[in-house]
Amino acid sequence: MDQLVSLLARMIIGSLATFLAIMLWSKTRDTAWLLIILGVLIQFSRIIYQTLELLGIVSPVGILVLGVELVNLLLDILPLIAYTLGILVMVLRKRNFP
Repeated sequence: MDQLVSLLARMIIGSLATFLAIMLWSKTRDTAWLLIILGVLIQFSRIIYQTLELLGIVSPVGILVLGVELVNLLLDILPLIAYTLGILVMVLRKRNFP
């Protein structure tokens, strides 16, 4: 039951964040923001995948990387990579070059 409540809360907040990210996507062409939006979208896809796994609709694929399922590993790290790249783009843009 705890897992279901947590998943439901993440689905509601994730849906809102994804909706707002898509709205922002249509209004901006800034690379840094697009990477942040991409991270939000991938994070929400992780929530959807976990929900489908919990309901038994999707079964884990047998590809393992260091004992972790490849799909789970990618869905865990790709949002962080997108956030990092977005922040890096912004930092490099704001940096004063001589």
